[in-house]
Amino acid sequence: MRIAIVADVHGNLTAFEAVVTDIGRRAPDLVVQGGDLALMGPRPAQVIDRVRELGWPGVVGNTDELLWRPEGHERQRERAPQLAPLLSLLFGPFAADTSERLGEERIEWLKALPTEHREGELCLVHARPGDLWRAPRCQRQPTTSCTPRTTNCRRARSCSATSTGSSRGPWVA
Repeated sequence: MRIAIVADVHGNLTAFEAVVTDIGRRAPDLVVQGGDLALMGPRPAQVIDRVRELGWPGVVGNTDELLWRPEGHERQRERAPQLAPLLSLLFGPFAADTSERLGEERIEWLKALPTEHREGELCLVHARPGDLWRAPRCQRQPTTSCTPRTTNCRRARSCSATSTGSSRGPWVA
């Protein structure tokens, strides 16, 4: 089965539509979304509406969750003090602007997304099972930008592999 994972759109509708077009040409058997759909981009509401229209199943991402969990700011700052300026932007003005653009109904839709999505033996999570903020390190190889994020699924034992949406780099099989 060929599966396309679309993640980290971050409210960029133009880039998202280009990906949707490319996926249409490649015709995978299944498309899932790996979270981080809205925060930081100019058209978060339109991205959410388009994902819903397409009916893609998927998971919540860390920048989705921070829209309704501002108390996470302190914990993330403690875990990654070097990211304090970025975290202040994410939890502060970026979250406020995105929340206003999305409205309560779309935020409720994001809240309802699971933290993991299973398709047969595959378990999709945004970063790591049980942690939306900590992604495995990217394993670079000479022939690809980034290897796929698959690891043994320790927390979801019925899955043979876990794939993360938050890859921070493209990968095409």
